Amino acid sequence: MEKRKIINKKDIILLSSLVGILLISALSLTLFAQATYATITVGSSPYGVSFASSNNDIYVANQAASTVSVISTSSNTVIKTIKVGSSPEGVAYASSNGDIYVTNAADGTVSVISTSSNTVIKTITAGTFPEGIAYASSNNNIYVVNNGDNTVSVISTSSNTVTATITVGTAPEGAAFDSSNNNIYVTNDGDGTVSVISTTTNTVVATESVGTDPWAVAFAPSNNDIYVTNEGVNTVSVISTSTNTVAATITVGTLPQGAAFDSSNNNIYVTNSADNTISVVPTLTTSPTTSPSSTTPTASPSSTIPEFPAQLIVITLAVLMIIVLSIVAIAKKKANWKS
Repeated sequence: MEKRKIINKKDIILLSSLVGILLISALSLTLFAQATYATITVGSSPYGVSFASSNNDIYVANQAASTVSVISTSSNTVIKTIKVGSSPEGVAYASSNGDIYVTNAADGTVSVISTSSNTVIKTITAGTFPEGIAYASSNNNIYVVNNGDNTVSVISTSSNTVTATITVGTAPEGAAFDSSNNNIYVTNDGDGTVSVISTTTNTVVATESVGTDPWAVAFAPSNNDIYVTNEGVNTVSVISTSTNTVAATITVGTLPQGAAFDSSNNNIYVTNSADNTISVVPTLTTSPTTSPSSTTPTASPSSTIPEFPAQLIVITLAVLMIIVLSIVAIAKKKANWKS
């Protein structure tokens, strides 16, 4: 007599548990793959950083070591360490000649690094305590902010010589180039202003009052505005480049210093050094004296749940489908088993 073996409750529980475990494992691997980042050891007190499109490498100024670390973006490893001047801080890439320019604050010079050889090809004397630096594509000049003598040195990238010296506000810190009007914006930490330099005439065409202790400056091409971090009052001043006036003031975290624009989402990211947060400021919906859309308190990258890329979701679903089909096949085989 033919007997069929029926799948019992234990089999169902076992198979269901297997599906659950595999699904959780797949999702965990996806999260782990997305949340793991590379950590690269460079020199002492890394400060300024810039990307060179000529060789796709990253250049990091190590302030305490007086060196620049060259990082390959293909391997995320340091491929060379270059000796520069004393206490390097600012780093800028000049697309006109493919060179990297590094401000050496302690000895008042700028080191010029060839990205083809990764060697210093020239050392240029600038002003006293050069810190911030910016490249202007409008005239292919480098603008060096000299914090100690309240000036900006203009360096021609064709001759690598100083062609002009511009007087700005007190204790200038940062600089940024605005491609919408071809001006350089310089933050003056000592008097709470921003100097606007025309790259056509290399003269100051406007001086705008912002908050206390303006530090970093960033240009947002999404709305053609300039964003200035005021570390003394925990705000960001938004300057309209069409009028060179402050259009908005945004409250951020404590002691804001760095600022950078993200072209993928049109946001400005502000580093708040005293409370270990990042303020995210949307450039397309900026409103006066309002907190940014979000801040991230002292969270490591791995503790923040990332978004799932479409490819990984498809792969996960495909694996799950294969598992389900395999279980169904096993179930049919057991149901048809004859004793």
